[in-house]
Amino acid sequence: MIKRKLFWKQIFVFNKKYFLAACCVIACCIVILLCFPIALLWKCLLALVVAGTFYLSVVSLVSSYFIYDRSDLYKFNWLKKIGVDNETIFNVYSGYSESGHLLNSAFPEKNIIQLDFFNAAVSVTDSIKIANKLGEPLEHISIDYRNWNIRASAGTILFMQSLHELRTMEQKVWCLMEATRSLDPGGTIIVSEHLCNLKNFLIYGPGAFHFFGSAHWKHAFAHANLYISSEKSITPFVKVYILSPS
Repeated sequence: MIKRKLFWKQIFVFNKKYFLAACCVIACCIVILLCFPIALLWKCLLALVVAGTFYLSVVSLVSSYFIYDRSDLYKFNWLKKIGVDNETIFNVYSGYSESGHLLNSAFPEKNIIQLDFFNAAVSVTDSIKIANKLGEPLEHISIDYRNWNIRASAGTILFMQSLHELRTMEQKVWCLMEATRSLDPGGTIIVSEHLCNLKNFLIYGPGAFHFFGSAHWKHAFAHANLYISSEKSITPFVKVYILSPS
């Protein structure tokens, strides 16, 4: 059994500079409030900045604990209920994958192949670049999202919070079409993602705009000739789409 590191701690490490910046903002505002005579309006504005920055910093970590560490998301009981009857699973990720080791633990009888489409020139997420350097090594095959160029195929292809790292619609569609080409007849593609919606905005603030809305994903699936056979929510903040070729 793989002993999993706490997600919320890893999120802090991979995004440490943002949390340190938040601490600096809070400290500067408090110093100004305590040491300088300023108008009441400015005091109120600075107090709001302190409260808002503290709220987003703490709530994002606490929420990450419940979403990733306490929920079923990475325990994969939901995936077992869907049914993985095939022998081979592709776990497709970008630069860093906590799911890789945990999948091996949850499905020891399966042939799980790790595919990494990370490309520093394409990725715009600093935390992924940091995680790529600091994350626990995982035996994998490096692929180009536009051309996987692998001989194997799989009955289940899994994207766990990874597909949004491809930022344009064209990139997502291209990668999904490559997944379809590598899918066994009757196989399933599963995409798990946070959505850009009010729920995620309340816990991640502007960080929620790094995600994409439901309409965006459905548009991408349709353009890749995939239909949603079912969808489910794992916690109110994560949506799972179960896809099949049209």
